Amino acid sequence: MAVAEVLRLLHTEGLLEAADAGGRWRAASPEAAARARQAGRTGQRRAIGDRAAAHTGQAATVLALLALLGREVSAQTLAAAAELSLPELLGPLEELAAANLVRLGDHGWRTAHDMVAEVVVDGLTDATRARLHARLATVLDVEHGDAPEQARHWLGAGDVVRAAEAYARAAAHALDQVADAEADQLADAGLATGGADGPVRARLLAARAQARRRRGDIAAARDDLRAAAAGYPGGSARAGVLAQLAALDSGADDMRRAAEVAELALIEAGGDDQARASVLEVASVIDMNLDHPERSAARAAEALAIYTRTGDSRGAARILDARAMAAFLHGSIEEGADELDRAAHLFESSGDLMRTVTPRSTCGHGRVLLDRAAQGLADTERALDVARTLGHPDGQTYALWHRSEALSALGRPDDALADGRAALAIAQRLNHRGWTATAWRAIGIACQNKGDLPAALDAFHRSLELSTNLDLFGCWAAARAALTCIDLNRLAEAERLIARALASGPALGRHEARWAAAALSVAQRDPSAAAVLGTAFEAASAAGARLYLPYLTELRHRLETAG
Repeated sequence: MAVAEVLRLLHTEGLLEAADAGGRWRAASPEAAARARQAGRTGQRRAIGDRAAAHTGQAATVLALLALLGREVSAQTLAAAAELSLPELLGPLEELAAANLVRLGDHGWRTAHDMVAEVVVDGLTDATRARLHARLATVLDVEHGDAPEQARHWLGAGDVVRAAEAYARAAAHALDQVADAEADQLADAGLATGGADGPVRARLLAARAQARRRRGDIAAARDDLRAAAAGYPGGSARAGVLAQLAALDSGADDMRRAAEVAELALIEAGGDDQARASVLEVASVIDMNLDHPERSAARAAEALAIYTRTGDSRGAARILDARAMAAFLHGSIEEGADELDRAAHLFESSGDLMRTVTPRSTCGHGRVLLDRAAQGLADTERALDVARTLGHPDGQTYALWHRSEALSALGRPDDALADGRAALAIAQRLNHRGWTATAWRAIGIACQNKGDLPAALDAFHRSLELSTNLDLFGCWAAARAALTCIDLNRLAEAERLIARALASGPALGRHEARWAAAALSVAQRDPSAAAVLGTAFEAASAAGARLYLPYLTELRHRLETAG
């Protein structure tokens, strides 16, 4: 039919207005335009269907496989799915290309147009569609192809168990790529297949938990991990889930409960080297924070030996990071900061950016304590940039706390207060008890430096209330609250707080406790003030806690002046 005849027919049907003086046609109305487009699309689909129906046998199978794939595919993969040799495949492809149903692209063969794929798939019987989906899933499995695509084809084949397994692999891969939102969605899809039972369901729940934890939904992550643990009757797989649950609880909720869960995980790990190393890694970090440095070191050493023997370089890097943190908390601050710097560089070099945030930010905090606040600020800002880039709220609140303390040390209390409040907002949204406590600490220090002592004391009391079974944070909060009480001449209250600070916390925390004890002894004109002050000064000097030395020097001057 000639174009003019088609135009007159559409005009007769009320779809087009008569041509104007320039010979231009247009739709009679928006509704008419929509009807015309639909009519055109229907005609196109009918024509494609007629062309496709003209091809049978091997050509029809090849066309259907390409339609189900919906992307470019290599001739080798297509031949395997069609159960043809490469020479046998060429004939059907030439036939289909001549009919303008398929084309060769940059990365292989595909249907000539998306509409071709739609029409061909719609024309398949349920049995044929399922059979071809199964062929594609099998070939992709052998070729170690894209796991989400495998899952889609197993679903199309009606094999929901294999679909769930593929989604579990896909979610784990997405986590490795720090694609947390994608991992969450893939785990959801796997759980929705109806084929996720027992260990497969547990794997999907554990993957979703990790994605949710990274994205800041700690409560949902904890629920998923508990459900995942219930999915394993026992053994190494259950040990891994319990270790994740212990790691989650260690900072966000209750360190001592986390330690108990880690002990259960060690029992479940038994003689499985990989499972035991993973649990020992978590347990060593918990022990370090609970002021058990010898046991922490022994467990870290055992985990490192296993990772070294089994060739797990990532596991070894994580142990080195934990050892650096242990040195920072229990030994020389300078040595700890240097080791944390090396650990951060190691993670950066290996491309494990998610892991760089904690050692890089803590290295910055260490440099603040070493009285190198400008360097510390640069480190915390690097960590914050990475956490923000990765969309990692846990890392953001951690780095904001450290940057706030760096800004306070640099005499910028207003900026420090802004960072402290930003850290608090994120930590409260995450319902992370540990980082909420440290955010209040940052706010309190900024208020101290601004001279707002009531606000500072309130912040430190809030931090202290949140620090049950978080010994370092409790030690710090009690010491800082005591220092503020001394400045407010509330000496009896300060004395109680100092007793609490000195009774808990690792070596790093006790520097502030000794500072507070020295300040109280000077304020009370205690005869032992010089000895208390000397102990604090000596300990801070030996550990490299140079941030505190000017305050202790000022106390010494005050004591000498009073004497």
